[in-house]
Amino acid sequence: TIALVDLRNFQVVAKVVEPSQKIISSVSFSPNGAVVAAASQDKKVVFWDLRTTDNPIEQFYSVGHQVN
Repeated sequence: TIALVDLRNFQVVAKVVEPSQKIISSVSFSPNGAVVAAASQDKKVVFWDLRTTDNPIEQFYSVGHQVN
């Protein structure tokens, strides 16, 4: 699970559930803050629209090494 927290009041403002069975190893945000990419140890990268966190926008799998 990835949770975004407003540090002014410690309220969760967005939450996405990553169905991966492995640990999330990296998280990155788009320049406008609307999309988050999460890479996990099972060689998967998932992109989420933070305005509608119900389903991922896109998923990619690496055929080589772990994604960082």
